[in-house]
Amino acid sequence: YLPNSLTVASGVLVRAGTVDEHWPEEAGLAHASEHMRFQGTTNPEFPDSKAIAAYTEDVGGMVNAWTSQEGTFFYQILPASEFARSPHLLANLLLSPAFPEDKISTEMNNIVQEIKRANDDPRVFLNDSFTQILYSGNPLSKRILGTEEAVKSFTRKHFLDYAQRLYNNNNFTFFVVGNVKAENAAVIFNKEFGAGIYGETNDRAVFFSPQCLVKEIIFPKEIEQVHLQIGSYPSVMTDTEIRALQVFSWMIGGGMSFPLFQIVRDKNGLCYQIGASFERSGNNLCHFQIYVGTDPQKYPKAVELIYQVIEKCKNDEQLLQRAKTRLLGCLALSYEQAASIMSTAVGDVLNIGRPRSQKDRTEAVKSVTIEDVAKAVESCLVPSKTIIVMLKPKQFCS
Repeated sequence: YLPNSLTVASGVLVRAGTVDEHWPEEAGLAHASEHMRFQGTTNPEFPDSKAIAAYTEDVGGMVNAWTSQEGTFFYQILPASEFARSPHLLANLLLSPAFPEDKISTEMNNIVQEIKRANDDPRVFLNDSFTQILYSGNPLSKRILGTEEAVKSFTRKHFLDYAQRLYNNNNFTFFVVGNVKAENAAVIFNKEFGAGIYGETNDRAVFFSPQCLVKEIIFPKEIEQVHLQIGSYPSVMTDTEIRALQVFSWMIGGGMSFPLFQIVRDKNGLCYQIGASFERSGNNLCHFQIYVGTDPQKYPKAVELIYQVIEKCKNDEQLLQRAKTRLLGCLALSYEQAASIMSTAVGDVLNIGRPRSQKDRTEAVKSVTIEDVAKAVESCLVPSKTIIVMLKPKQFCS
């Protein structure tokens, strides 16, 4: 509840994602289903995409959605005085989609263009390929956009069957952040969703069976740079390891004054963009990754420097304190915006099943010790425990 805010961010997380698809015939169905719900509902108030968008945009708000491996999130940001529009529209999108037959082919063609755009974007293609390789043999390896062949084959029956399987109140989690009291939000959401669809709860667990044992994989592309990701093999981690590696990503990649930028870019002039991140899914299945785009003839030097940064920084107590201060400052700033708070809460629900408070998140950061960091880094980020996936200009591939 943000009583001084002029806005409200609200949405519904559906426990239905790429991991729930039956491949290869349903490859990309979760994402395509998200798209089709914006093509019209059975309620004449929202017959098409224009009416759906205008209902929010005409009062200065926005409506959107995204799909991940483990969930699909539909959300709106509105002036606080217009909050009631959000549950009303969300209920129609989630409970009464029309899946109009005459729009399926057109929208699937749009998604094919989205796939082609992703394939043409080196960073996106690299990240998709990296995930597919790293999680080979695991449902998390499925590409969210699916395949062109499957997407082009989707019919109305595909969307109806998928909806019947997963889109019901037992798989919905509701989020409201902003200038509306909890009891008021509950009344309005219950009014719109209370008589909705009830069905089986999606209790699937994402299993872990790593099959990726390679050290380096190269994709030839018509590009000028080498784009590469160095990543740890995925593993089920303890809460202490997770906190330590989350903070370590800030220790080496927390901004322009931190080691990856300073050493690889500012001192050696090897790249325009470099960064580190820690990725987490449900069941504490996690991996660490570092991205850099650099000259084809200089990438070995960039890789060498990255490993030097990792080794040097894992025991740096002063750097740990800098990273904590930076992270806690960014965390405080994020709590100034309703949409940012909501996004963080959605991530928590997907990863640990519940949202954490600002106090919980602050205490988690403060609890990390340099001993925790060193132990976690040695456990998963030494060269023998990492993989490199890269896009490389064709002329430099033998």
